[in-house]
Amino acid sequence: MIRKRKKIRVRGKSRGRGIVQWYPDRVREVFELCLMGATDEDVANVMGVDINTINLWKRTHPDFMEYMKRGKTLADAKVAGALFKRATGFTIKEIDVRMYKGDIILTPVDKYYPPDSWAAHKWLTVRQRTKWSEVTRIENTNTNININKFDISALTTEQLAFVRDIQEKQQRKALDAHVTIN
Repeated sequence: MIRKRKKIRVRGKSRGRGIVQWYPDRVREVFELCLMGATDEDVANVMGVDINTINLWKRTHPDFMEYMKRGKTLADAKVAGALFKRATGFTIKEIDVRMYKGDIILTPVDKYYPPDSWAAHKWLTVRQRTKWSEVTRIENTNTNININKFDISALTTEQLAFVRDIQEKQQRKALDAHVTIN
């Protein structure tokens, strides 16, 4: 049975795509596309519309937005479940098929897949970022910067030497702190 699709013209620029079509099956289509991991841009391309039309449909058709969210959430949940199984190891039931003296022998077997260290690491870096992240950040929050203008033209040579000594000590101290952190 072929359904006729109702065409609706949307006000504004059509961006060369002609008449923008809305019909109730768009809800089912967006759900299935999102289950396959499609982004909003992918959905627009497959449906033959501009991304702005997708955004318009999200605002004007609440069921479209709801099923888009459902599809994305369900797809993410399936992937997360598969990653979790891979990270922790799992067993599946299979049928072993063999031929013995011209007869086919079917034997049920349990096949074990051991935990995958990469999957476990990936799971933990996402779920417990502060404990498992490979990137460590060192932040120095006690930074005091004092910028003062001094007129050094009136200083004597001994006073200039004293200021230079203080400056060198501060630079050595900053360099030592930097080397200790790294």
